[in-house]
Amino acid sequence: MDGAATNRAKPSGSAAAKIRRDSGFAPTDPAVYFDLFEPTRRTRKPTVMMIHGGGHTGTCYIHTPDGRPGWAQYFAASGHRVVVPDWPGTGRSGAVANERLTGELVCRALGGLIAHLGEPVV
Repeated sequence: MDGAATNRAKPSGSAAAKIRRDSGFAPTDPAVYFDLFEPTRRTRKPTVMMIHGGGHTGTCYIHTPDGRPGWAQYFAASGHRVVVPDWPGTGRSGAVANERLTGELVCRALGGLIAHLGEPVV
C-alpha cells in the first residue's frame, strides 16, 4: 500500500461495520437519482446528504479517483445513513435542458428528495 492509502482515517470503533447500498429515483420533476449507503444496524446518528457541486456527479463521494472507498462509505461505516444524489440534469438524474437548469430548479428537486426520504438530513 502507498502512504496515501495507509494514512486515511478510519471510522473509530466501527470500521468493520457492514454497509448496505441501494439506489433509486425520487418522485420529483425532474427525477432525482440517488445512491443510499447505510449500516446494516441502524443507529441514532443523523442521515447525511452529500451534494456535489457543478461539473460533478454524486460519484465523487462514492470512490476516490484512485479507486478507494469514498466519503459515503466512510460515513456509513461510522453509523450514518448516507444519501448521495445527482443534481437534476446531471449524472443519472432526469435530463433537463440547459436553459431550464437553474439554482431554483436544483433546490426544488433536492428538497423533493428530502421530502421523499421522510426524515431530516444534515
